[in-house]
Amino acid sequence: MYSMSRLFPCAVVAVVLLVGAAAVAEVANSYAGRVILFDARPPSQWANDAVFHRFVNQHSVRSVGADDDGSWEIEYMAFFRRVVGDREVSVRFYDSMESADRYIAAYTLYLGDPQQRIVGGRAELAPPEFRPNRYYSIAVVSRGQTLARHDRFALVGDEPERSGEVVFTDDEARGQ
Repeated sequence: MYSMSRLFPCAVVAVVLLVGAAAVAEVANSYAGRVILFDARPPSQWANDAVFHRFVNQHSVRSVGADDDGSWEIEYMAFFRRVVGDREVSVRFYDSMESADRYIAAYTLYLGDPQQRIVGGRAELAPPEFRPNRYYSIAVVSRGQTLARHDRFALVGDEPERSGEVVFTDDEARGQ
């Protein structure tokens, strides 16, 4: 399943993966428990396992550069050790700069088939919740169980410029 989401506000559009069950099982087993980030949209179908593994080797990333508007668009696929057994999962984002991950945001991803072992998506991560030059993690969770996770990916970009000067109007200065 493939989805697109802008976390703030959340909108999800799903597309079914068109891959044979045997190919899905082998690829899901190869990357079980992992979320992989890509610099290009992952294929929704592939001729054989070698084609998909080559795509992963060529396009997986650990950092994402900012778009012109200061947000980050990530492409990802999550691979589960077992079938989900549910029609929805939660895609959760954490700030990983502290000793313990700090929850930031989540959105629900609706699955076309509860027997799926692979889901893909796109999310736009935007300030102020997400900031440049920090590390984040992503987890796909169902019924309190983490199905797949990617730790410590970087969002790279320029910090917003601040003058350090605060200007108040006369009314604001008087408390009105």
